[in-house]
Amino acid sequence: MWGSRWQGPRSRRYHEGPGHQGQFVYVNSDDEVTITSASAGLITPAFYERTDTTGMSWGKVSATTKEFYYREFKKNARVDPSIDEGRLRKTFLKKAAERYAKFTYNQRNPRRLKKKKKDPRPFEQLKKVWEEDPEFLYLSKIKKKNRRKGKEDGPALGTYCGGSVPFYENMNRLAKKKAGPMSLDEVIIHRKTKKHDDKTWVDPEHAELQAQFFEQREEARQNGLQVTDEEIWYSLVEGHNAKNRIPGIGDYEQEMRKMNPSSKPRRSSTSSRSTAEISALKEQNQRVQEQIDSLTSNLSLTIQEDKRKLYGGNLPRRGDDDGTGGARQPGIC
Repeated sequence: MWGSRWQGPRSRRYHEGPGHQGQFVYVNSDDEVTITSASAGLITPAFYERTDTTGMSWGKVSATTKEFYYREFKKNARVDPSIDEGRLRKTFLKKAAERYAKFTYNQRNPRRLKKKKKDPRPFEQLKKVWEEDPEFLYLSKIKKKNRRKGKEDGPALGTYCGGSVPFYENMNRLAKKKAGPMSLDEVIIHRKTKKHDDKTWVDPEHAELQAQFFEQREEARQNGLQVTDEEIWYSLVEGHNAKNRIPGIGDYEQEMRKMNPSSKPRRSSTSSRSTAEISALKEQNQRVQEQIDSLTSNLSLTIQEDKRKLYGGNLPRRGDDDGTGGARQPGIC
């Protein structure tokens, strides 16, 4: 059961000693390897040092180049010695993918401020790929449309007005201002209404979703169900989406995991899950096809046996009356 007991405002940033200079990789209270924002800033400079000319996206960057980025990061970032190499590498690659996406976006966008490049030639080659490669242009168009909620062109539709402040930080600030706990729906309404007026929704779809939330909560109370706002919201948005996120609550999803372990993502990897599902479906189709073939074979044998009994063991010549609707059918005028 998720709880809603307020524990006072807390910051998402963990304490870092002065000797760390803000550049530290540590294990947080959830036993997760965490790269601080200051330490993540050490990743990007390596992109300028070496650029993969085929790396139009992180997935296209060669393993050799990724290894170079990893070595450069380890040279400059102070890492908790208790973190083993495997966990550190995994966390780095995930964070580096995020930084690389921002880095390449800045390089493609002429309005973004760019730092001086050590060697501009690789960027010129990448620019040609970004502007001419059919695969990249196709994927870029789809992703832009998805970010704009289906709009082909123009600016993306707004969804909230919380700026870059995370959901959980907003909750803490509002709780501090109120000097008391903030319910989940109060924070959602605050973030998703224009000028925080609690009535003019940035996205009309959220108004409908919020109405459903209130309706389900009231129904639960009338029926005497002991459920929290977090449980209702989790059920309303149908849990984690394809990106392993809970829609509408941003980084608060991590707090919900602590409240109830069952709220953890339903899959660790979309791609690995898809591969497994496809493989399972292929096996299932194979089994079904084998069953169909077996039934067809048995049915054919049964028909042949019945015909033998009907004709006293002597089957007619094909075309006489073999059940195929042939032209020659004795006894019929």
